[in-house]
Amino acid sequence: MKALTGFIFSLLFIHQIRAQNIHYKNTPVFTPTQLREDYSILVKTLREAYPSTYRYNSKSDLNQFFKTNISELNQSLTEKQFYPVIAATVAKMKDEHIISTPSEKYYDDVYKRSTKFLPFSIKVIGRRMYVCKSADPQLKTGTEIVLINGVGAQSIIQKLIKYIHRDGYISTFLYRHLEDFSPTQNENLFDLYFSVFYNLRNTVKLVVKSTNNKTFVINCPSLNYANYTKFYWQRNPHELPLSFKQFSDDIALIGISSFDGTYRDTYKQNFDTLFEQTFRRLDSNKTKNLILDLRRCEGGDNSYLLLLSYLMTKPFRVLDYIEVSYSGLPSTAKYFESTDNAFFADTLLQRTTTGMYRLKAKYESTIPGYTDIYPKRANFKGRVFVLTSGATGSAAAILASLLRNNNRATFIGEETGGSMEGPTSLNIPILVLPNSKIRVEIPLIRLQLAVKYIKGRGVIPDYAVQQSPEDLRCEKDTQLNFALKLAGGK
Repeated sequence: MKALTGFIFSLLFIHQIRAQNIHYKNTPVFTPTQLREDYSILVKTLREAYPSTYRYNSKSDLNQFFKTNISELNQSLTEKQFYPVIAATVAKMKDEHIISTPSEKYYDDVYKRSTKFLPFSIKVIGRRMYVCKSADPQLKTGTEIVLINGVGAQSIIQKLIKYIHRDGYISTFLYRHLEDFSPTQNENLFDLYFSVFYNLRNTVKLVVKSTNNKTFVINCPSLNYANYTKFYWQRNPHELPLSFKQFSDDIALIGISSFDGTYRDTYKQNFDTLFEQTFRRLDSNKTKNLILDLRRCEGGDNSYLLLLSYLMTKPFRVLDYIEVSYSGLPSTAKYFESTDNAFFADTLLQRTTTGMYRLKAKYESTIPGYTDIYPKRANFKGRVFVLTSGATGSAAAILASLLRNNNRATFIGEETGGSMEGPTSLNIPILVLPNSKIRVEIPLIRLQLAVKYIKGRGVIPDYAVQQSPEDLRCEKDTQLNFALKLAGGK
């Protein structure tokens, strides 16, 4: 049944890309031989270098999926027509860290020159599409979009999420990543993928629904790339990596928008200093309730371990093991943009009975999280409330998983975007397919966290709290307000 489902899905998306008939000037067309070569190189890399190819897929199902896609690449395609095949294959891995993007030529010649964009960003609530931010005064925040140029908004959402990478079986990740989910994200996936499947003209016809459930039509101008880029940075401004607010002596909030070191450097924030100052302040104020906001934090570096050491009240371990699928370099490494982080020395590794490679025991202590980490002297001993969403990924999801596993926090919001068992991440070279030049980020190290988990699922909140369309219109922070009530605040 799984193989049949994969076969039908493959036929559907191959049929969809054939239906795209618009060709831009000077757009290259790739022969079936070139397309099959690119796809075969991706498949070979997944089998040799990527350690989680069969983490959420059976070999028989996945091999049939690959075989079907290869056989269907029997006519010439443009990159715009071929890209969904690559994106769907990447999405099939069910991993938030394996990411495909079109070629640089596509961005330069098609995306930036010829593509028209919708004049609004979206918020998905209950699988329906709502205006979040708008560049058109006719469209107000919270307005429900019913149709875009005659196509149902809900059907658009369900189509696009088939091509979005995510961890395991976590659906919240898919919907949040159609939005401006993080201040450090490179681009909006809804805008990118919508333009692959739907071609806008100068005017967009929208059917929208009013607050009294009446529908009406709005015709609004689309945006060119220059105006779109200006609008994008207006609607998705950067935030401080760490923010702090003391609501009262009893309640405080720490917001983490990113654990990324480069992002911290931009704001000249030193987490070593800031965490110590912040938690000493909490201790001095005798604060009993701490709200930790991770809703827009897509991850970063190991600085999450330092934060954990201030939140935990007893020693904890992060990693059960880490593993890779090869030693040396894989055979497709010549297609990597750089192999600087793709070489694994055989002297450091030992092969397991499953054919994977793990770090030799004598080197484990050199990896942060392999051995016990002890709480800081100024650690917080009060109640912790954590706000999470489908955008809470990677390092932020690891932090949430450790807090959950140690019963150290109450979770409010949505299931985290990162799975509790741990990500496949860290060393991530970019595979550049030789003909189309489509780029695929391939994570090479699988982390298995020392936690109890349900396979393919993230941290499930104790209180599932969703923003309502009315709260979106009124710009109410539904989840934070809920946390404040739980903490005894107003």
